[in-house]
Amino acid sequence: LLTGQQGSLDNMTGWKQKHPEYFALLPTGQRGPVVDHTTHGPEHCPGSHCGQYVHMCVSNPALHQRIVNDSLPDIIDGTTTGISAVDDDGGAGFCTCPKCRALDSPVLPADWDGTCKDPKLPLDAGRLSDRYAYYAKAIYEELLRRLPGRDDLWVTTCA
Repeated sequence: LLTGQQGSLDNMTGWKQKHPEYFALLPTGQRGPVVDHTTHGPEHCPGSHCGQYVHMCVSNPALHQRIVNDSLPDIIDGTTTGISAVDDDGGAGFCTCPKCRALDSPVLPADWDGTCKDPKLPLDAGRLSDRYAYYAKAIYEELLRRLPGRDDLWVTTCA
C-alpha cells in the first residue's frame, strides 16, 4: 500500500522495474526519483534526502487503480475503511508530464523544473494543490467504483 505520495523507494522496488509510468517524469526525460542533483541544486534537498522519497505521475489512471487494488484487502477485511495521505507537499522531482502539468495552477511557469523552490516559482503558486486534490478525488472515485454502495469510504490528503 502506498500511503503518502512520497513513498519510500524500498517499498516500490517492484513498481520501479515493472511500472516506470507510475513515476514522475523528470525534466531529464526519465521517470523515477531524483537520485542526485542533476535536475536541481542541492538547496532543494536539505540533508541527504535526494532519492530517499519519490514522486508519482498522479495523472495516471493506472496508478489510481493500483493504489486502490493494494488497499482493497485491508478495506474489505475491515482493517480500515479508507486510504490515508495521498498527498505531497514539497521537495523536488514532481512530475512534469503534460497531463500532470495540465492539472496545475496557470501561475506556474511553462518551464517549471518540478521543484517547490524553483526561483521562477511564484509565491502564490499554491504548492500544486489543484494537482493533488485531483489525485485524491480520482483515487476516491476509483474506490467507490470498486466498492459500490459503501458509504463509509474515505481518502485523505493535504493539498
